[in-house]
Amino acid sequence: MKTDGRQEGKDAYSRGEYKTALERWEPLAKQGDAKCQYNLGLMYFNGKGVDQDYSEALKWYRLSGEQGIVQAQLKLGEMCLQGEGVNKDIVQAHKWFNIAGASGDEDGRKNCGILEKSMTHAQIAEGRRLLEEWLAEHEQTGNIIGGTYWTDEEIDELNAFRIARKVEINNTLNIPHVSSDQIPIQPPKPDRNYLSDDALDRAVSGGAWGGGKGGRGGMKKGRGR
Repeated sequence: MKTDGRQEGKDAYSRGEYKTALERWEPLAKQGDAKCQYNLGLMYFNGKGVDQDYSEALKWYRLSGEQGIVQAQLKLGEMCLQGEGVNKDIVQAHKWFNIAGASGDEDGRKNCGILEKSMTHAQIAEGRRLLEEWLAEHEQTGNIIGGTYWTDEEIDELNAFRIARKVEINNTLNIPHVSSDQIPIQPPKPDRNYLSDDALDRAVSGGAWGGGKGGRGGMKKGRGR
């Protein structure tokens, strides 16, 4: 079962048996398991059990992020911004942070806000276009978003939040927008999260920007859940 292989990989990783973790996760990742794809991205990014390879990390993060895994989307934003495994591209970084933010992730929203201070109106507009294009191509099936089940009420709140994100960008560009009474005060999120008990994610990717790179302009990376 996928769940067994995923858990076996996590147990091995926690013991420092990175090769074993790779053996458990890689087949599942190749079968399309988004969580295992994210885990492989972490391993290649940090050089755990494999040679550090940003291009390979980017590949697995992208596969995971395309399936709605917010942590992978945040890492893609970071890598596009820093030019890790890809040419530096602030618009692509904005896109990925914005995609995470559109699902209610607070760090994605904050990172977008920070980036927009150093972007032109044209760049922000292009980032918005890429966001809307991505959302149109990745219409969610049922109530599963990023590996988490959302109730109908939470979906309604999320849709309202996505409207609010467009409003924030429109304000920057001085574009007419919907009335402010339609904007939720806080980004919605469900009570449950698939990484709520994931010790691997907390150990490897929790907290502020890591890796000894420093100077990330106050932006936040994916929180350990």
